Amino acid sequence: MYRQEMDDIASQPPDQNVLWVNSLSELPEVGSAVFNKLSSPACPSRFDVAFVIDSSVSVGPHNFIRNFSSSVIEKLYQISRNNKFAIITFNSEANVAFSLGRNSDLNGLKGAIAGVRYKPGGTNTALALRTAHGLLQNDYGARRSAQDVVILVTDEASNIDAQETLPAAKELKDAGTHVIAIGMDLDTAGRAAAQEVKDIASSDDRAMNNLNSYSALTGIESDVINQMCEFGRNGRK
Repeated sequence: MYRQEMDDIASQPPDQNVLWVNSLSELPEVGSAVFNKLSSPACPSRFDVAFVIDSSVSVGPHNFIRNFSSSVIEKLYQISRNNKFAIITFNSEANVAFSLGRNSDLNGLKGAIAGVRYKPGGTNTALALRTAHGLLQNDYGARRSAQDVVILVTDEASNIDAQETLPAAKELKDAGTHVIAIGMDLDTAGRAAAQEVKDIASSDDRAMNNLNSYSALTGIESDVINQMCEFGRNGRK
């Protein structure tokens, strides 16, 4: 492909938006450059992010989503080292795998994610959301200057204290947290499950995703990050 054609395809100015490599083997080296473009003033660079990951018996260990959380965290870390992360897994109970600020470098984050374990049980989404709300308070490493984001991944409706799930989600959103809710094959779980996940999510239409399989998570990583940047700009709940 000729340079002029690439310049015409890319956003302007091309000297900032066209990257050249000599071979496919060099592509990994430009990954950071691509994601660093998101750290412009248009994308706030200070997020406190809590992943809330369903590990109930319906999920199964083969679907446990370390790769998704690891990939999104790595990309956000590349955007800015001012971003902090926590992971909560839940079944009948909620377990804080690691809290905000516990790991300050990428290798530490990757090691902590690799150590997250699948523990089957029921689906106590309300407790998981309230645990996330607690982590996003200043006493637990959260920062007043940061934008709070919760990323929930689940494959069914709550079956423990289900009546508390939507109030717990409302508490998060009322506190200014942007909630991205990702449902896995909710058509199989039933209409009630899809409605609950939709109601948990923030009002932005893109904040609720219903995917057909766990392998589809890789396809929404960029959208999740772009959503966060938009939330940071607009303060949307």
